[in-house]
Amino acid sequence: MLEGMDVAVVGAGLVGISTAFHLAQRGVSVTVCEEAPSAGAGQSGHNSNVLHSGAFYEPGSLKADFAIRGRKMLEDFIHSSGLPYRRVGKLVVQQRGEGQRFDELVGRASANGIEATVLGTPGALREFEPLVSGDRALWLPSVAVTDFSEVLAALVDAASLAGVQVDYRSRCVIQGSRLLSNGRDLKPRHIVVAAGVGFNRLCADKAWRIVGFKGAYRSLSSPQPERLIYAVPDPRYPFLGVHVTPAVDGSVTAGPTATMHPPIPAGRALLLAARNVRRGLGELPTRFSSKAMQSHVCRYLPAAELGRDIVKFGVRAQAVDRLGRYADDFVIVNRPGMTFVANAPSPAATACLAIGEHIAEGVLGRMAG
Repeated sequence: MLEGMDVAVVGAGLVGISTAFHLAQRGVSVTVCEEAPSAGAGQSGHNSNVLHSGAFYEPGSLKADFAIRGRKMLEDFIHSSGLPYRRVGKLVVQQRGEGQRFDELVGRASANGIEATVLGTPGALREFEPLVSGDRALWLPSVAVTDFSEVLAALVDAASLAGVQVDYRSRCVIQGSRLLSNGRDLKPRHIVVAAGVGFNRLCADKAWRIVGFKGAYRSLSSPQPERLIYAVPDPRYPFLGVHVTPAVDGSVTAGPTATMHPPIPAGRALLLAARNVRRGLGELPTRFSSKAMQSHVCRYLPAAELGRDIVKFGVRAQAVDRLGRYADDFVIVNRPGMTFVANAPSPAATACLAIGEHIAEGVLGRMAG
């Protein structure tokens, strides 16, 4: 299939495989090139395993649209494939001084059409969830957890059945309009790059560069809540903070932190750090100290006891512009014969099938033109 293929997709994560799957279903010959020996080596295999509702995102944004549509698409795929799934819901807890941010979050949930309930007093919150302490909370019952490694494996199988070829240990280089993989000139009609942290190496356009982040998770020894529990996120940042997450296997973790991890392009990283000094310094204690992370969690879960050891890491490929500003939405860059996924962090796992469908439709339109 390598010679004369229609589309080459670089990156065998959730977005890349979903894109290939949608293209193959429309009769396009597709090869996926993955540098690692297996799928999901980056963000797709290192995340919180949460299917988000879409409540947190700016109404009308790609994140809101794709998370809402993509969650429904992914739930259908999960159920039809017999994959692990638990609808646990999410409780977002407001503390003193966070009222404005909480009200903005409630407004976003309403504007995005997300099923939600406001628990408007400390007493109502305690009655709903006795383990939690706060002034108010937003309950989002549609949020679920799964195992995205199993989801990705099932998507790879589905894509293969549709005719997609996946080539592992395939290091790609783009030279002008040419795609070279391990020295072979693949000659596709169109190239889709969904390579996460590999974006910087493959995309010559420097409007966006990826800054890598790594997040630590620790086990929650006790108590063992059955719901996701979040603090109110700060809309100035694309991170959702340290939260409590029950997994499909019954274990519970707290995390992630958000500290820089390669790739760290020097200029963008310095600008980003200068813009976010206080937030960056605040992340360091929770990354390296279980007590610091526990103190953070105890703000909304007072009896929390965390294990000392890090039990897993999350990976985030975050796009940053020339001025050191975070990309707050998904970013897809189109060039002649090429499509680059510049920014697809959380909720991209939730939204992967919707993102893949969107990219596939765009590719088909440009190939037809």
